[in-house]
Amino acid sequence: MNKLSKYTFIFLVQFLFAGALISQDVMRIAGTQIVKKGETMTIEAGKLVQFEAGATLLVEGSLVVRGTLDKPVVFQSVDLQNPGNGVMVKGVEELGSIVMENVRAEGLVQALRFDPFWYRKSVSLSGVTVSGSNSGEPVMYVAGPLLDLREGMDIQFSMTSMKFFNNTGSVLLEKVGSDGIVYNLDKLLFSENNLPGSDATMGILHLDVARTVSVGQLKIGELAFNRNASGEKTVGLSVSGGNGTGTEKLLVDAFYTNNLETMIYDNRVNSRLPAMELTKVAKLSDYSEEKDFVVSAKHTFGKVKMNVVGNPRVVKMEDSLGRPVFNNANRVGDTLELSYLEGNPTVITLANGQKFMVPKLTAAELPPPIYRKVDTVLLERIVKMNGEESKVDRLTLKLTLPIPMGGNHSKLDSLGTWEVGQWFGGAIYAGGDIKHKFSPMPSTVEYSYGIYLQRNINTRFSYNIDYNHCKISMHNLTAPGLFSAGKVPEVVNADGFTQPVFSTTYSLMFMTPIHSLGVNALWHLNDNQLDVFEKSKWISTLGFGLGALYFTPYRLPGFSRTYDN
Repeated sequence: MNKLSKYTFIFLVQFLFAGALISQDVMRIAGTQIVKKGETMTIEAGKLVQFEAGATLLVEGSLVVRGTLDKPVVFQSVDLQNPGNGVMVKGVEELGSIVMENVRAEGLVQALRFDPFWYRKSVSLSGVTVSGSNSGEPVMYVAGPLLDLREGMDIQFSMTSMKFFNNTGSVLLEKVGSDGIVYNLDKLLFSENNLPGSDATMGILHLDVARTVSVGQLKIGELAFNRNASGEKTVGLSVSGGNGTGTEKLLVDAFYTNNLETMIYDNRVNSRLPAMELTKVAKLSDYSEEKDFVVSAKHTFGKVKMNVVGNPRVVKMEDSLGRPVFNNANRVGDTLELSYLEGNPTVITLANGQKFMVPKLTAAELPPPIYRKVDTVLLERIVKMNGEESKVDRLTLKLTLPIPMGGNHSKLDSLGTWEVGQWFGGAIYAGGDIKHKFSPMPSTVEYSYGIYLQRNINTRFSYNIDYNHCKISMHNLTAPGLFSAGKVPEVVNADGFTQPVFSTTYSLMFMTPIHSLGVNALWHLNDNQLDVFEKSKWISTLGFGLGALYFTPYRLPGFSRTYDN
């Protein structure tokens, strides 16, 4: 057995392939994608439908979208700054239908629009959530349909168990109460929506009533309203149209709110408008669907006190720049108190996805700014007086050394996730006492592989443990990568001439297995998580680790090229 020289250098080439595996069924809508008359587009549970800027899904036929509670279908804009339009239903399809179950529409200009003179046999919307539509357009607009007054040809239009929150547009329904279309509205929740301007005549749910209202053409079950506003005015349910006498009466089975003031705009405000009759008025805590609400808040520096219903859970508090404001939550009765030491929070995100706008602090309510001094001496002026050195003044500079945080992705969010990864690659011997004949091309390349288990504490810090194994060899005829012989070693003889030690180097074959085990602390220079629209990303990381390396630095016995002794 020949021992390796102490000057031998082992060089490992490792090809590392590690990252996040994304498994998401995505449909992309660009421009105007048309579902033609007579056709049906079906979208199954778990599908992510992404709308590019200005994109529209134009339905001239039928649309069936069936998500589930655990796998909803998500409609969203690729770029929230340049949102997609949404779904538009157009034209007449006598046997057609629109079905949407368990769908989340996020950040679209207008989640659902029915163009004037449309017709479908039935429209069924159930478990649909619309949020983040901030164009000012109605988030859902149902224009006057083409009315077919023949028996059995009424449009059955059903909206049940729907939520609308954090939008700047209303839900507008036309031809309400007319023959030819039957509206069934039940369990509709409107929360944290803000309409532009300051006009309470248009509520967050607006019904444009037909001139003649037929009994049975409109069924309104439960409606719930929480913190919907237009400027400084609270808004909720509003009506328009009718015959101008104010004699029409529209019945609402149950109306849930914690503040009924200016919540309804009907004939009690304008005598020519239809009247809304509320069979039951109750608090939000009695609403049968959603149970967790923030109904009001008071903000003093360092503390946000929220009057809550149910058990709303805060998952994030941010300032106006999207930076996290760290806080401690304490619940006392119906008050949820969030205490913080630094920052100026402006928005709170709840577990159900709703965003609650924190009341702003005035300049007088803000504390004086806190200055932190970093006293780094750069230069001292030294003079000699009477032969002795004396420091007469000092020039200092205050430095702020920011940690690179990556723009909008600078949130130090807690993760607490585990990650497992593996890699495969090759390893080569760099050539110490035996040189590669055609260097830098190696003689042989052996397999190498490894596995790691990583704990992600937050978006910037992780730690892991890893195990790695590889081999290095020269002239191993069984190596997966066998390229060339080595360079024959030469020595100087007694006459001062150089001569080769061997005729070839194949008899100098060796193979050394190497094992390593390491523990590493990692600091990620950019966020160690994927954003909503990201499928993959590069993460720059600095780390510190401790490891153990085990190998036996001996060559195997030499053989000839044909393995003859």
